[in-house]
Amino acid sequence: MTTMRGPAGLNDENPLTIGLSVIGYRLILIRHRLRADLRQNNKGPM
Repeated sequence: MTTMRGPAGLNDENPLTIGLSVIGYRLILIRHRLRADLRQNNKGPM
């Protein structure tokens, strides 16, 4: 069984790893957006 070994684990035989990778990718994007928003707020008149 393949367990989280990068592209090798992204097969149709193991949808759980694909779901985790997608969730991780979304979390990274959300973090990046939040950090960008915080930076813009700090640069504001506040």
